[in-house]
Amino acid sequence: MQKNTLIAAVIMGMLLTQGLVRSEPEFTFTAAKCDNAAEINGVAKKGEYPSQAMAMKQTPERSAIQGQAARARAFHDCKTLYVTITVPFKAGTALSKGEGWGQNDGAEVCLRDASGAKPGSTFIIHGYASGKHECTTEGGAASDKVEKLDKAVKFAARAGKQSWTGEWAIPLDAIDISYKPGLSLGFNVGAWRSESGEWIVWRGAQGPTYDLDNGGKLILE
Repeated sequence: MQKNTLIAAVIMGMLLTQGLVRSEPEFTFTAAKCDNAAEINGVAKKGEYPSQAMAMKQTPERSAIQGQAARARAFHDCKTLYVTITVPFKAGTALSKGEGWGQNDGAEVCLRDASGAKPGSTFIIHGYASGKHECTTEGGAASDKVEKLDKAVKFAARAGKQSWTGEWAIPLDAIDISYKPGLSLGFNVGAWRSESGEWIVWRGAQGPTYDLDNGGKLILE
């Protein structure tokens, strides 16, 4: 029995290493249901997001980042998903405020309906420290659906002395999702920190953050 158990453990370890089996509950996050909407102003006030933080501390390759981890939180009110990301930087550092993805300080939310047998379209929403946002078609979503989402999303950002925060309000109907308790979303968040020239993600996707086959899960309470 001990020999069989050892063999099984070795095989499971090989599968995990190759990415064929995922057994990491820390990358399944529950977004609490709350009737009070978040104020989208770039300030995640204490108690405004009724959830624990998702620690963003991996590179896309799933190794440890160089600097401090970023933090993300999410909740919903049945109609809208609220997401906030705070990215720390060293005091005295000047943020790179522009709208060049991978050049200027920015963060992204990537999500799709994962409640059915076949995943829905992948939507990507960039938010910059400048306060601007954009939705892209890189995840494969149709351009008309991306345009609809871009018009519906609300985003704001604000910088402090040692961090900047972005806040998103994402209407669920803008991504073709009808809420029901326990709804599962493919989900990942990432950020580009110009100070250290690094990508910071919640779940390293071994590729772009929007590769949700290798991302995490968000369960809507």
